[in-house]
Amino acid sequence: MNFDFLSSWSVGMVKACMRSAFEKSKDAHIQIIRKPEMRVIVLKAFKKNSFQLVGLATSVVLSSVKPSESTTTVGHMFDHKGKSYYGIVRGSVSFPRSEALRSDCNAKESEPFLAGYWAVRSTSHHDEVNMVKDATETRYKIGDSKPGCVMVPIMTNCKDLKEGDELCIWKQEKPKPTHFMKPTRAKGEAAASTARAAASTAREATAASAEGPAKRRRVRGKAEP
Repeated sequence: MNFDFLSSWSVGMVKACMRSAFEKSKDAHIQIIRKPEMRVIVLKAFKKNSFQLVGLATSVVLSSVKPSESTTTVGHMFDHKGKSYYGIVRGSVSFPRSEALRSDCNAKESEPFLAGYWAVRSTSHHDEVNMVKDATETRYKIGDSKPGCVMVPIMTNCKDLKEGDELCIWKQEKPKPTHFMKPTRAKGEAAASTARAAASTAREATAASAEGPAKRRRVRGKAEP
C-alpha cells in the first residue's frame, strides 16, 4: 500500500485513540500554573491509582528507527518495504495569548492547547514524586483489516493526592556515556606508559654518562706504573 496513505492513516488513528483516552482522563481537575515555573496542581483529592493524565498531543511523527526508552512512543504502526515504522508523540503546552497580542489584527490566531501530562514537573527528590508514567493499550479494527493497537502515554498517581498538591514525576537521568570514557582511559594509560618508558630511558642514559668517566679513570690507573 502507498506509504503516504499509511502514514496519514496511522497518524490519524493515533490522534483518535489519544482523544478517546483523554476524554476519560482527569484533566478537568487540574490547574496548570505558568509562572514563575510551569507546574500542575490538583484541584481535588484522589486515592492512589485513581487519578490519570493522558499525553494528548498535536504532533505525531513516524520513524523507522526503534525509539529509545526516553522517547514517548505509541508503538509499532506498520511495515513498508521491509521496514518497521513506529509512532512518536511530541508534546507541548500552548497557553492563551495575552489581550495585547490578541488585539493585534495582524497577529496569527493560535488556539491554546493544554494537556497537563506535558506540564508535570520532573524532580530528582524521591519524596516529591507522586506520578508515574505508563501506557494504556487502545485497540482498533477497521473493516477486514488486521487489528492494531496504540499505546497511549499516561501518568497515574502512585500516592494519595490532596487538594492543592503539585504533581511531580521522577526525573529520568541520561545514561552516562561509558563507551566514550573507555578510549579516554586507554589513551591515558598509553600516555602514562610512554612517560614511564621515557623516564626509565632517561635514567639509564644519565647512569651511563656518569659511569663513563669513572671507567676511564680506572683504566688509566691500571695503565700507569
